[in-house]
Amino acid sequence: MGVITVKQYRQLAKRIEKNYSQYSRVKSGWITLWNGECEYKFYARSKYEEVAAKMLSAWVRVRPGFKWCHEDITLHFEGYRRGCVCYVPDFTLYCRGEIFAIYEVKGRFQGKDATKIKRFQKAHPELFEKFVYITDYVNFPKLIKLGVKTILDIKKIRGLYGKSVSGNG
Repeated sequence: MGVITVKQYRQLAKRIEKNYSQYSRVKSGWITLWNGECEYKFYARSKYEEVAAKMLSAWVRVRPGFKWCHEDITLHFEGYRRGCVCYVPDFTLYCRGEIFAIYEVKGRFQGKDATKIKRFQKAHPELFEKFVYITDYVNFPKLIKLGVKTILDIKKIRGLYGKSVSGNG
């Protein structure tokens, strides 16, 4: 990394103190929102995850029988020993106990994400039909090539749910 100045060190310390990641300007932290049954507390790793959770929280408030959970299921890929051998989706939306939709929230699309999507599609085709990817519009062409059918633009969601829903935000 090299030598940093006192000013840079203080700025870094302030960011960490305010619960910011030291590697970017992404805000992360504990958030409590309504998940359809109760107040649900979870750790959002990014502002995008927080915005997606606010969207789901607002959505389940007007639809009885629906509930969402954060990173509650693990999908295993049989027959693989290296690389991605399992996948934990960011959010799962349930309707009366059945999986209604699986949400993945990403800001930056990387090669390992493409591998994960391909393996998910091959190992769990019935769940892949319910897969929703929330990302920046720049990643749309890559996702369309991979066969993702439902893609949401995080910037538009952020405009709708950024600060209008009750919670930390």
